[in-house]
Amino acid sequence: MKFPRHLKILILLPILFTGGSCDNEEETVKYEGETVISSQIIQKDVNMYIVYGFSFEKGENIPYYLTSSSPPDIIVTKLADFLNDSITGAVLNSPENEEAFYLNRTDRSYSEAKEWFDNYSEVTATDFIPLADSVELYQIWTIQTSAGKFAKLLIKKIEIIRNNPGSVQDYVDITIDYEYQPDGTRTFRENRSGN
Repeated sequence: MKFPRHLKILILLPILFTGGSCDNEEETVKYEGETVISSQIIQKDVNMYIVYGFSFEKGENIPYYLTSSSPPDIIVTKLADFLNDSITGAVLNSPENEEAFYLNRTDRSYSEAKEWFDNYSEVTATDFIPLADSVELYQIWTIQTSAGKFAKLLIKKIEIIRNNPGSVQDYVDITIDYEYQPDGTRTFRENRSGN
């Protein structure tokens, strides 16, 4: 059967305008994985500086301005020894959240920490503190977000980036493994849809 030309065009038009379903679908938020959080301060304007922090709800780094109405769940601040012009460490901070962090443990190796992290399934801590200070490799922290939801963090790598010795442009990158429980319960891997 041969279709008239105008019918062929009418059949093709809906296909062209709808596109593939994969292109129109929103990406699902990644509630677990690895990310890098940096203390690098970026100048956006003459008087505007930002730092990127991690949002568990969005599953990505987002810009943080001091005047932000929705700050990230976690940011990194460098610890500096100004007398010796050096970075001495890093602090994790959760803006506008006084009950954010709980240190579960510090291990000797990544593999040992990762095994404990993977088996850590329920938050039992109740005494959260505002800062995760003196962050070290292979620490496992629990974070309670300002929305009352929980995530677990494993400090995988800490890297000091030196632009010039003693420069205010020096910063710290922290690589973490994380898992977030979006429904607010204290049990990880529960009621999750394959993320």
